[in-house]
Amino acid sequence: MTAARRDPSEHLVGSLGDVVAEAVTALEAGALARSEEILRQVLNKQPRLAAAWHLRGLTAQRDDDLVRASEYFAEATTIDPENALFCRDLGIVLGLLARGAEALDVLGRALELAPEDPLARFHLANALMKADRPGEAIDHYQATLARHPDLTEAHANLSAAFRATGAFEPAIASAETALTLEDAHGAALNNLALALCDAGRHEEAVVHLESALAASPEDPELLNNQGVALHAVGRMTEAETRLRSALEFRPAWPEALRNLGNLLRQTDRLDDAVAQYRAALDADPMEFQTYGNLGLALLNLDKPRDAVAVYEKALALRPDQSDIRMSLGIAQLALGDYAAGWRNYDARWSAASFTGTTRDRGLPRWAGEDIAGRRILVHAEQGYGDTLQFCRYLPKLAEMGATVIFECQKSLLGLCRSLGGVSEFISRGAAAPDADFEVPLLNLPGRLGTTLETIPDDTPYLRAPDEAAERWRPRLADDAFKLGIVWAGDPDRQDDVMRSCPKVDLAPILAADGIRCFSLQLGDTPDADMSAVEDLAPLLTDFAETAGAIEALDLVISVDTAVAHLAGALGKPVWVMLGQGADWRYLTDRTDSPWYPSMRLFRQTRRGDWRMLLEQVAAALDIWRRGQFDPT
Repeated sequence: MTAARRDPSEHLVGSLGDVVAEAVTALEAGALARSEEILRQVLNKQPRLAAAWHLRGLTAQRDDDLVRASEYFAEATTIDPENALFCRDLGIVLGLLARGAEALDVLGRALELAPEDPLARFHLANALMKADRPGEAIDHYQATLARHPDLTEAHANLSAAFRATGAFEPAIASAETALTLEDAHGAALNNLALALCDAGRHEEAVVHLESALAASPEDPELLNNQGVALHAVGRMTEAETRLRSALEFRPAWPEALRNLGNLLRQTDRLDDAVAQYRAALDADPMEFQTYGNLGLALLNLDKPRDAVAVYEKALALRPDQSDIRMSLGIAQLALGDYAAGWRNYDARWSAASFTGTTRDRGLPRWAGEDIAGRRILVHAEQGYGDTLQFCRYLPKLAEMGATVIFECQKSLLGLCRSLGGVSEFISRGAAAPDADFEVPLLNLPGRLGTTLETIPDDTPYLRAPDEAAERWRPRLADDAFKLGIVWAGDPDRQDDVMRSCPKVDLAPILAADGIRCFSLQLGDTPDADMSAVEDLAPLLTDFAETAGAIEALDLVISVDTAVAHLAGALGKPVWVMLGQGADWRYLTDRTDSPWYPSMRLFRQTRRGDWRMLLEQVAAALDIWRRGQFDPT
């Protein structure tokens, strides 16, 4: 946000006498000491001369002494409280001194006295922005521009105000208008780039920030923003250089430290990322986004206890931070502290970062009260794996006497119809029948008091539809050991690199003798050097078909995907290959899963080392093939 330029002698009264006129001349010439000396002498003789106090404030402001300027302007307004100019200039300086509430009061008064003063309205808008009231700021910027459409700074700052309200397209348009008035305006270029980033147009943002940096190569704000934009387009080396340069010009800057930590985390330099996040919090312990990022990096490092400590520290400062409380719940669940974990995980519904699907059908949310004889709508809120893992709770509701209606993803409907106790199934987003309560699916473990010891682990609780099973059974009927494999998760997930295995590292299990190998991988096909792998993906049209195929196999080996949960829910032997920092549901340091008796876990011992992990899996397969132990 920028301030409008103005002539320091603007609107000065011209009849103050020759002595004061000499002070004005000295001020305009930059002879600040001479101006101050003259004005001090004048005020020694006439201490109630408001215009002289005002002029002395302008002199101090020109000398970058904002504290003295505020004192002199305040004296002028005390003497002449009806002078709009005096109020306006006091308000501007108070804003620069970060005395926001006072600035708002004084600038509001200035605007009451002179409603047509564009600078009073402009600076009131600036003060509103600093007070985190962008909607009101927009109104004042637009009112300013209605009378003064060529005020570049107002267009530039209006762009920032639109961004703060999430109106990215108007933010882009306002910045572009500013640049038609002044094509190298730094703030407009910066605000345009930020709005483009918000709109996902990062490549364009990079170009505009380069233009801004050409004029101001040592501006830390521009360097930081360029680093973020370059990070977004995957130009990691350049992004890191920009962010480190920003920190050279502004050391211990929390925002740049956090952004550098984000880059280091994404490039899997987690220890370095943790160091940057901690430095950011040392500089500003109230940077709550940084607590969240630090906790996530610690979880990625398989340090959930350290993450819990970080989240608890943040919540001690601000208990209302829902994102932090949700993350605390995840860390506690990873440690097996289910009593606290489920409770804190409930905060996800008010967390800005949560992307699950909620429902607002006007129904009371079930909180654990008696539901015998009542109708309850349960809706799948997150991904396929979550639905597959937690749909096991629906029969429990039926056992409590409820009529259960289940809303889930369309591609899971055919499979989920095999669940016991569910009276009606509907596709996600469809019109629902009447009910007495609704509840998100992942609320059920907490509402039912689930602990590690009481997880309902009776499997299978899902079964392939008969017609799907009948299609697949003869298709895969032979005496060979039949292995299904999945090597990759969702490439759009931020942490997918931590849980997807490069195909080249699958070689040890693909080379095993006496095994017929099938790909269950959707969205990726086997490479040419995986010729022994039979690709079933084109036939897996929904989860019912995938379930039919899995039931005809002997073993599934998968990374952390919905297929792993499906195999576990079907009671099929499944081995899950986990990168370091595995999801909370796999707990820590375990080779088994309390959620799925047929599941075995293989964990990386060195971060990112899939090759060693696959060698361990291949060795286990070889031992099984020689009949030395059951594959589960």
